[in-house]
Amino acid sequence: MRLTKLIFAGLLAILWSLAGAVHAAAFSVAGGLSDYAEIVEVDCNFEFRPGREFQFPSADEVLQSYGFILWKNKPSLIAEPLDYSLHQGRRGKLSGDMVIRDGIAWFSGVLDDCTRVYAEDASVHSELNRIEHLLFNGKVVFADTYAAARELINHDVIVRGEGLEPRQRLYTAERSRWFGLSDRQILRVVGIDMHRYAHAKGVGPFFLVVENNQGQRGLIKYNPEYLEVPHGVLPIYSTPPARDLATAPLPARASYIGPREDGNQPIPGENGYLLSINRFEREADGHAALLEMQQAGFQARLVARNQADRVIHELQIGGFPSRPLAESMARIVASRFGWIRTPEVKAEVSAAPSASKTRSAR
Repeated sequence: MRLTKLIFAGLLAILWSLAGAVHAAAFSVAGGLSDYAEIVEVDCNFEFRPGREFQFPSADEVLQSYGFILWKNKPSLIAEPLDYSLHQGRRGKLSGDMVIRDGIAWFSGVLDDCTRVYAEDASVHSELNRIEHLLFNGKVVFADTYAAARELINHDVIVRGEGLEPRQRLYTAERSRWFGLSDRQILRVVGIDMHRYAHAKGVGPFFLVVENNQGQRGLIKYNPEYLEVPHGVLPIYSTPPARDLATAPLPARASYIGPREDGNQPIPGENGYLLSINRFEREADGHAALLEMQQAGFQARLVARNQADRVIHELQIGGFPSRPLAESMARIVASRFGWIRTPEVKAEVSAAPSASKTRSAR
């Protein structure tokens, strides 16, 4: 009997605490800023949701502690910035709506799970309009700007000396290695680097990888203050502007097909394991992605595969002796290149085929 009473008392305590939690939740939703708390839609169709797509890029370790400064999960200056480790590599979309809170304007949007997110409009004292200020200072990469930059690959840009920052240089990924810049210098665009380097000066959403006439390659921020094209202003939007993933995604996903179902449980082959990074319908997209990876030092290759009535171009890194090593590389690559989706979902590790069945494209 005593044991029954104790059990009954315990159940009452649990029910009482739950009731208090429900009451507290109902109270918080009814008041103040709490109605902007994280809300995840049950039926989230992010891929085809209208809005301007963006992605949170990777950054040097010294910059990671700041998080994504202008971005919050509530439209409040006292809210913490979005945490770097939880958001790097994730995507989102701006809805086009603005929220005004305590005299501050906030861009409204959602993350890739349709959780609400807000970006502070810090353009009050800037000559740029609201969206352009966020584009250059928001520490995110917008899909339509990335698409515009990709169109410049294998074309020339011209340095605008009067627009450069004091002592701005042509940086590289190595802190101690850089090259000079001069007014009206012509540079050939060979790729894009979305990583944020702590030692590189400049304002912009990402870096162009460029080559000077001496064959030296370096990084310069994508900004019309620093660069122009031979017959006009450096474009900051693709034409037409991206509306959603279906029409203008980040370019390396433009013809992304998705993971093979038969690659989820790999069996070691004679050459170990390979990492399938991405697959493309257009060979040109595959070569552009391959070039970016090779410039960063990854020994990648592009392999043509026949699939039904078409040829698919698969970007791979091979030669791993074990699956854990290949999966570790998946995480490294995904954090380094913004156009690769979350490796746990999209990166594919499968048994490496015989060398006679692959064709390396360099």
